[in-house]
Amino acid sequence: MYKDIIWAHIKENTDATDDMKRILMMSFGSKWKESKHEAKTIGYDPYNTDIECLAHCPDRVEEDQWRSLVHYWSSKEANEKSERNKESRKKLTMPHTSG
Repeated sequence: MYKDIIWAHIKENTDATDDMKRILMMSFGSKWKESKHEAKTIGYDPYNTDIECLAHCPDRVEEDQWRSLVHYWSSKEANEKSERNKESRKKLTMPHTSG
């Protein structure tokens, strides 16, 4: 799994201990989520067609990965999932903050 690869890379290149793993991985998870949000906000949401989106690949994203993301975000499956999640979030009475 990618988390194991990330952790192995951290251990090889730093003096991080196993006690630090949980906090570091939470930090990376947060940054990864932020990065995906930024990529979609900058390169996908402002444009109306897949061709326009593909022409505006964010600097931090590989072009082949960007094509896959645009294809996914444009799919019926992803749009249905997005709508379901929007409806679910509207029903929340208390925000989820436990991790």
